Amino acid sequence: MDGRPAIDGDLFDAPNLPTWKHPVLRDIEPDLQLLGDCWLGLRGSEATYLPQETKEPDRAYRNRLARATYVPSFRKAIEAMSGILSQFTLSDLPASLEQQLDDIDQLGNNLTAFMAMADSLAMRDGGCAVMVEMPQQVAVESEADRLAFGRQPYLVLLERRNILNWKTEYIAGQEQLVQATLLEWREVEAGSFGFTVEPFFRVLTPGAFQVYALNKQLGATTKLQLVEEGFTSLSEVPLVWYSPQPQRWGHGLPPFRELALLTLQHYRSRSDLNELLHRCALPVPVRRGALLMDGQTPPPLVIGPNSVVDVPVDGDFRFAEPSGSSLQQQQEHLRHIEQLINNETLAFMSGQEAVTATQARLQAGQVQSGLALAGMQKSSLFEQLQMLWVAYTGEEPTGVLQIAAQALEAKLEPQQVAQIQSLADGGYISKETTLELLQRGGVLPIDFDVEAEVLGLDGSDQQQLQAQLERDRLLLEQNVMLPPQALQPGS
Repeated sequence: MDGRPAIDGDLFDAPNLPTWKHPVLRDIEPDLQLLGDCWLGLRGSEATYLPQETKEPDRAYRNRLARATYVPSFRKAIEAMSGILSQFTLSDLPASLEQQLDDIDQLGNNLTAFMAMADSLAMRDGGCAVMVEMPQQVAVESEADRLAFGRQPYLVLLERRNILNWKTEYIAGQEQLVQATLLEWREVEAGSFGFTVEPFFRVLTPGAFQVYALNKQLGATTKLQLVEEGFTSLSEVPLVWYSPQPQRWGHGLPPFRELALLTLQHYRSRSDLNELLHRCALPVPVRRGALLMDGQTPPPLVIGPNSVVDVPVDGDFRFAEPSGSSLQQQQEHLRHIEQLINNETLAFMSGQEAVTATQARLQAGQVQSGLALAGMQKSSLFEQLQMLWVAYTGEEPTGVLQIAAQALEAKLEPQQVAQIQSLADGGYISKETTLELLQRGGVLPIDFDVEAEVLGLDGSDQQQLQAQLERDRLLLEQNVMLPPQALQPGS
């Protein structure tokens, strides 16, 4: 784990220490390990998921392991979903947040990239957390001093496995975080050039924090020692839980766990098929009868364009090719697994999967419903982060994050585009409605300005246009896409 030392398991079992692990985390940890390994393409953990067979020679196993390849369908599916959710717009942001958009985490990531990483972690692990951090203040500071010193809030993304424990209370019917412990890995100087990676434990409470480290002093009676503490200007813990679906704080099941298991099954089946192909690829020379002298064993067989094999009259020499009768079954099994993987991803939306129209509509509806819910969760995350942000800066939380409508809807088919164009040419729908339908259907880019395009039209009857726009807007506000049968002229 990047050279990180093992932590004494007793620390995680002691309820009187901040290192205690929440039962929810204990239950989900095996899945988090599996999902993390699949996310990294099994790098360094191949032997865990493709173990050595009984009595298999070490060299043969190493060669088999080296020939096996893992197809990263799991990560590609999550990144595809994150890419869809990254189609959002921001408006009316507080000035300080606007200034930090290009480096929102003090690591060089802009807000879009940061949110995409949060989406990926949330969908991979079933949830993650985002902390709104603020550099420690100087002794005397006004708002002008804060701006002069460049003290600005920033965001910190936390993996689920590093949130050791948490406590919540219900205030006015709303769950509110009152305490949390975060595991941090820091580089500690060792020698003139080197460093070691050591664990630190940050405890967050409303208005304060403490940081503990392992006590390595000889004869120490305590396992942890306080190394840092401070206060914040907030009356709440600046940590927000983010899950693709509404969940209690710290809860949530990984939505792509089954896909990860399928990719591991594909990894093993593909390895088995590779071994069969490897063993059956070359024909085996077979010689019946050999010219022997004085009862000696046959000499080594040399095969080449300049060699000759002598056999007796009743002898035979040929190449025997293994039948490989199980290859077809293995290949069919592998295709079946790939089909299941496609069913768990967005392959059907890009036309890569041969399914019926009914299946495609059902699957598209399920994915779009999940995306719509994840989009609402993302907007809620931004709203909570903004509230914590302005609590530090004293600004008003005026910003809004809105997922683009076209990101949550299936792309229009060419036939549907032609039907929309036919309705527009016949005067059945307005120019603005046509452009909005095309934009929501993925034909026009997300940044296409429909209003500016409509205002730039020449020779239009504005009064008639406005009446038609108002009628069409009522339909669009209901978030209803016109079905193909409704797009026929005269309907």
